[in-house]
Amino acid sequence: MIQLNDRFAKSGQVVERTIGGERLLVPLGTSQARLDGMYSLNELAGAIWDQAVSGKTAQQIVESMTQAYDVQTDKAASDVLRTLSELVEAGALALDH
Repeated sequence: MIQLNDRFAKSGQVVERTIGGERLLVPLGTSQARLDGMYSLNELAGAIWDQAVSGKTAQQIVESMTQAYDVQTDKAASDVLRTLSELVEAGALALDH
C-alpha cells in the first residue's frame, strides 16, 4: 500500500514517449506482458509521474496537486495515491526505499 511519505523511482522497465501529443509509457522487453501494452498518461497522471520520478514524496505531490488544480486535499490524496498505486502495480514506478 502506498503511503504519503513514500518516494518513487522510475523502474527502468518503461520508456516515456510523446506520440501525436499523447504521453505514453512504453514497456521494454519482457516487461511488455506485465504492462499489457502502452500506458497512456492524461494531464493529471503526467503531472504525478513527473513529480514522482523527480523524487518528491506522495505528500509533496498531493500538495502540488491541490495548488495546481484547486482541489480539496482529501480528493487530491485519493487521486494521487490511486495513480501512484497503478503505476507501481504496472511496473512503471518502484518504491524508492
